[in-house]
Amino acid sequence: EPVEKSKVKAQLIVPFVEDCRNILLLTPEGNPTKDAMATVQAALKRSIEQLFQIEESELAVEPLPTEQDRKRILFYEAAEGGAGVLTRLVNEPGEFARVARNALSIMHYRVPENLVSRADLVEDTTTMGDTRCVAGCYRCLLSYYNQPEHEIIDRRNEEALDILIALAKSDLKPMGTDFRAASKTPGAASTATSAGNNINDLSAYLDSQGIRAPDEIDYAVMDGNLVIDGLYRAQKLVLLKTAPSQAQRDWLADKGYTVIILGESLELLPKRGAH
Repeated sequence: EPVEKSKVKAQLIVPFVEDCRNILLLTPEGNPTKDAMATVQAALKRSIEQLFQIEESELAVEPLPTEQDRKRILFYEAAEGGAGVLTRLVNEPGEFARVARNALSIMHYRVPENLVSRADLVEDTTTMGDTRCVAGCYRCLLSYYNQPEHEIIDRRNEEALDILIALAKSDLKPMGTDFRAASKTPGAASTATSAGNNINDLSAYLDSQGIRAPDEIDYAVMDGNLVIDGLYRAQKLVLLKTAPSQAQRDWLADKGYTVIILGESLELLPKRGAH
């Protein structure tokens, strides 16, 4: 018996979600090895979870740009609503240094008050439990969430220890990013001479941060009603010097763009859909 065909025509349904999360991007100086970056990543994640008493699933961490080419470490609050941990880390003096010191303690080292170099670290076997920890154990850096990286995590890695020691001695300060003000500053790396080349200030800043130039600059969309200062096509990332109108925000969100507004401070607009 033939099956009756549905009278409703097939329709394309595109689900979307709107979300906003706190993120923290850590970029160590130099070019640390993959093993060192994996170790630092595991140590800081475990330390943040311990100090702020959050579950492993509440804080996510990923290497950037890829697992094989690790230049940065991205932390973001995975739990719905977030716990505000990353905000505290960057806004409260001494918090990030405290996290780094605690990370070294988690790695079975006694950390002196006047920590200067690796020579000041002394292995603390009393924190290892019944078995001696060599490169890592479930009491320090290993967990269910980082199982694929157990072979490269090593609490003895000298580069990783140097990075954590530098962080333990650091003083973190929020940095404003106002390109409009920079364009008026005498002696700036690139001074705008007309409204048409203000993007030079943005390009100079991105270059100073080791970030490649956008694929497009002064890119007109919406029939010329919106000019995008910088566009990264593959990443669908838009850089704007001024906040867009609500209609422009909706258009960008509907197209699946992630929008970063560059003004007196950085503002990340949530991406509403992917079409």
